[in-house]
Formats: sequence, C-alpha cells, structure tokens
Amino acid sequence: MGENNKGKYGAPKSNENYGHNEAPVIHTNGDPVADMLYTSNFAFFALNEAAQATKNPKYIEAVDKLADFMVRIQSASTGRADLDGCWFRAFDYENWEYYGSNADHGWGAWGTLTGWTQSFITTTLALKLKNTSYWEATRQSGVGNDIETVWQQMLPGVGY
Repeated sequence: MGENNKGKYGAPKSNENYGHNEAPVIHTNGDPVADMLYTSNFAFFALNEAAQATKNPKYIEAVDKLADFMVRIQSASTGRADLDGCWFRAFDYENWEYYGSNADHGWGAWGTLTGWTQSFITTTLALKLKNTSYWEATRQSGVGNDIETVWQQMLPGVGY
C-alpha cells in the first residue's frame, strides 16, 4: 500500500518476482481484503488499548465492530479439528471467503499462525469481554522481577 519504496516487501514488480518473497495480500489500495497476519490482528489489539485508555465512544464502537467481524470470519470445521476455530492468513470481505495471494510466498489461503494471528485476536476478545486493556490486566505483573537471575542462567556472560 502506498509508495513501493516503503518497507522490505511490496507487491511484485514483475512476473519474474511473483511468488518469490513475502508480498502484501492487498496489492492496490481499496482491495477488499483483511490481512489477518500483519494488520487486522494487531490493529484489533491496539484499538482496544486506545478505546480502554480514552473511553472514546468512536474507538469503543470500532472495537465492537472489529470484534464482530473477527468472530464472524473465524473458521469452523468438522473435518479438520486443527483448523476449527482459527483465523486464516487473510479474508476477502467482498466475496466472504478466506483469501491467499500466490504472490505471497509461503502464505496460502489456508495459512494460519498461532503466535501472531490467533493469540492477538483471542487475547483481544478476552480483554474486550472483561472490559479492560492488556496494560491494565498486566500492570501489576511481576514477570520481570527476576530478569537478572533468569538472564544469568540462560545467557551467562552476555550483558543486557
């Protein structure tokens, strides 16, 4: 999207380059595709943080709409338990179906990633249900209290 000189990967510049690198699923501004790997999942999370921090009704409404969209595009499968309840690489909201671009090397329509896509969407849905933000939910976490001990055990001799 935007200028081709921004970012590491853009839409393929030639037929020879097609399918050899990661590429955006949105090739032209306005394509009816929601990117669930690099965009929509993170936007959902960040928008919830902004909505909770500001209590801005426009942000809250946007989070509600995005949550509704995320729930409606979640996969359902009786034949493939590993794909039941996940979100795929992208979603074509004009044709209302999962989407993949052959230009995006390694990411077909049925590609999914538990660490980015699933975790950010499910975490945000849970935060929304609790009417809170990640910031608030973790502000008293002690997860970093023992970093020096853990660092020395895992990376002895390496400074941080």
